[in-house]
Amino acid sequence: MKLCLVLFISILGIGLSEKFYHIGRWMTGNWYQGNAYCNSINQRLISIMSEQENEKVTKFIKNSGYPLSENSFWTSGTKLGENFIYWMSNGSKIVYKNFVDKKPYNLTVTEAQAEKCVELRGLNDLKWNEVRCDIDLRFVCEIESASRLSIWDTIHNRDNVVKEEN
Repeated sequence: MKLCLVLFISILGIGLSEKFYHIGRWMTGNWYQGNAYCNSINQRLISIMSEQENEKVTKFIKNSGYPLSENSFWTSGTKLGENFIYWMSNGSKIVYKNFVDKKPYNLTVTEAQAEKCVELRGLNDLKWNEVRCDIDLRFVCEIESASRLSIWDTIHNRDNVVKEEN
């Protein structure tokens, strides 16, 4: 993976916390690489806790210039080590769901065993889909407070921080 310029957009999260999201420009990776990249900049793969947050993430990705029909994005959703899907970034079970067909999508038992990670994909809006963790996709990182931004990001990306209005 290459180091890249990062665009930060802040959006209002659940409760009083703010979330900042970013997509690594010009890079893709498998789920493990996306997770490692986000952790390396003191952030985590995205966890979507509500319909409102899902809509804001979709808007963020559209406004970032990524055609939804041409891109898929990693989330922290996984069922690695478990037989249910949870958010790796915070350890909670997925309660709000926005899967392609309203439930985890699996074609066969063999494919279901291989599909352990959750992507965002779609044409006009983003739906969730279970896929293999070893395919290369873009990824969305998040952090819950501007004060927790890493020193590197604060110094090198100060001019790229934009607050989204509700």
